[in-house]
Amino acid sequence: MCSGDGIDAVDTAVLLGSLVDKSLVLADLTDDGARYRMLETIGEYAAERLDESGERAAVERRHLTHFREYIRTADPELRGTDQLLWLGRLEREHENLRAALRRAVDLGDEQEALQLVLACGWFWEMRNYHTEQLTWPGVVSAMGPDPFTDPPTLEPVEHGPLDAPPPMAGEQLDEARRWVRMMQLVTNAGDVEHRWGEPDVARAGRAILAAYPPHLPQTARRPGLMSPFAAFLCGEFELLPGLVDNLVQSCREFGGPWELAFALQIRAKMINDVMEKLDQSMDDVRESRELFRQVGDRWGMTEALSAEAEAAANGGQWLRSADCCRAAIALARELGSHQQVPILSVRLAEMIINGGDLEEGERMLRAATEDADGFGPVAGGAAFYGRVLLCAMLGRRGDLEEGHALVDEMLASPLKGVPQFVHGMLRGIKGWLTARGGDPEGGMLLLRQGLDDLTGSVLTEVIAPRIGMLLVPVAVTILVARASSDGRIPGTALSEAGRAATMLGAHDRMRPTASSPLERLELAEAQRDLRELLGDAAFDTAYAAGDGLSAMETIALMREED
Repeated sequence: MCSGDGIDAVDTAVLLGSLVDKSLVLADLTDDGARYRMLETIGEYAAERLDESGERAAVERRHLTHFREYIRTADPELRGTDQLLWLGRLEREHENLRAALRRAVDLGDEQEALQLVLACGWFWEMRNYHTEQLTWPGVVSAMGPDPFTDPPTLEPVEHGPLDAPPPMAGEQLDEARRWVRMMQLVTNAGDVEHRWGEPDVARAGRAILAAYPPHLPQTARRPGLMSPFAAFLCGEFELLPGLVDNLVQSCREFGGPWELAFALQIRAKMINDVMEKLDQSMDDVRESRELFRQVGDRWGMTEALSAEAEAAANGGQWLRSADCCRAAIALARELGSHQQVPILSVRLAEMIINGGDLEEGERMLRAATEDADGFGPVAGGAAFYGRVLLCAMLGRRGDLEEGHALVDEMLASPLKGVPQFVHGMLRGIKGWLTARGGDPEGGMLLLRQGLDDLTGSVLTEVIAPRIGMLLVPVAVTILVARASSDGRIPGTALSEAGRAATMLGAHDRMRPTASSPLERLELAEAQRDLRELLGDAAFDTAYAAGDGLSAMETIALMREED
């Protein structure tokens, strides 16, 4: 039954059966076949015998090679019709994959470690293995040279790093090293605000952009699909629209259906908060969703539905957005990608509120926010957004004490993964609550502090215009309260009312998304009060003055001292 090199393959089943009969090996029957394991005591005895034989290194190398090939060939299956089957298989083999990766790192075998971590990356992403995502790309990246030191050759690379077993050579190896470094940078995206501007991060961003122009086939596959993210690393934010357009163009020319679908949903998410581009965003979403459906990728369909939900909400289509959220939640749960559920659940609750069912929407919002807390940093953004929405509800109905407590809690314990500039938004919300509680002076002080935080962020160029417009209703409410309060100098009150009217004009022209019904009601009340304070003619003149303001000029107007 044995050859010179070990057990003959044809005899494996017979030998296993014999060991099972003797209770030396246990057989676990699953829907996907039988799996064999040893009791711990038998395993320890077998390990001792292995050490005595002097064959441990060879056996461990065979284990490493087997599971490298297992995950390398399984990786494409995670984006097709059999992804549920393969996700189950990889869950069962995850300890073996971890052991193989640890072994490759311990041996200093960079190429084996590269292929293992790159092939595991999509599985980790789908099943929220955040610790692995945070740890292994950095460890493996450190095993080789910096892939961003030398300029790229800009030659076509026809085969990706996972297309064949090692060894990789030349540009294929460079691609693998770039990929693992990009995995590390993308996974730490929540820390961009703290590291933005650091020379090594900015250099990596510029190198990624240089390596993936649209005319090269490698731009239309991983890691090139992640290249637009590099604009954040090097601060070239103005390049983002062109980069996502180029990515779609490259995928149409060189990519398959999955790659094109991925690029389209990325572009949809990038542009769906620009009102004049909502039609294009919806077109991208529809095409992306159909392509993902054709290849059978539930994860992709979930992402496309999420993009559609966001675009529909930004256009004020509350019911459509809610339907997309429900469909996406069902797919994410079927897939076992439960980390996708919190933000979808928060958005669904928001749409229920915007649709008019305030009681049910609030119940869902509180539940979704609590659920998001259980996912840790990966759902930090969902938990934060849910609490901001809840603060808005509480403030508008007069539950100011709970609203303040919620903001204070977020300010005291910032959610991991949420950039520091959100402090500015939180202080603005607290100023709004303070003004609604009868202290417009205190509210204005808090708003100005929040705007200082906002404009002092390294990401001001990206976030200030959008968040600044979202804070305009806060500023208007505070200014109206100040102008209407007893004891105000008449000229000062009129000046504040005029500023508020000008901000309203800028807001109505530049706000990137549709206002919620509750916000529209608040702004309508503010406009009514401003017309009473100013008179119709003066209001119309001040309102029209906002038409020529930029976002940063509007923010400056909010910060003005009277």
